[in-house]
Amino acid sequence: VRVAGMALVFGSHALLAQMMGAKGYGDYTVINTIVNFFVVVSLFGFDTSTLRFFSTAYSKKDWAKAKGFFRFSNVIILILSVSCVVGLFCFLLFNSKRYSISYSEAFFWGIFLIPFLSFIALSSSVLRALHKVKLALSTNYIWMPVFLSIVCILYYLSHNNQLKVDAAVMIQMLLAALMCYYIRWRTKKEIEP
Repeated sequence: VRVAGMALVFGSHALLAQMMGAKGYGDYTVINTIVNFFVVVSLFGFDTSTLRFFSTAYSKKDWAKAKGFFRFSNVIILILSVSCVVGLFCFLLFNSKRYSISYSEAFFWGIFLIPFLSFIALSSSVLRALHKVKLALSTNYIWMPVFLSIVCILYYLSHNNQLKVDAAVMIQMLLAALMCYYIRWRTKKEIEP
């Protein structure tokens, strides 16, 4: 799944680079790098510790501890990701005149990717702890690049063969919100029994 997913991610990025051009794709890459840095900060290591603590509690059938750990990690990630969003939003407000409107708008949409990507990573870790590896990896490695490519192609064709960085990041943010909802729903469905 991961190898096929990496091929899809590569194809998706090659397609985006072709549609956005060198400068637009460069801006897109910088924004995604910043976002991924703050996703790591927001996760605070819970994605890794979930594999150990959640799976241990779940295998011992200590349901209260497993659910408690899941809830606690959700609260901490929510607090950290919202703090990152607020901090980056303030940074953008004070520095928006230094950047182009398209870049500032893309950065704005990118900020809101942080909580969604953080919760996707946490849910993926829980699913891996439950030995649902294909489901855990399919969101980031299969569905995101496929849907991102399809929606960006449709946008590109309907907007006079143009795809600006702000539109690409907004599309990515909306898809991340949908994927977050889906994987969280699947995770809760797997945890409930």
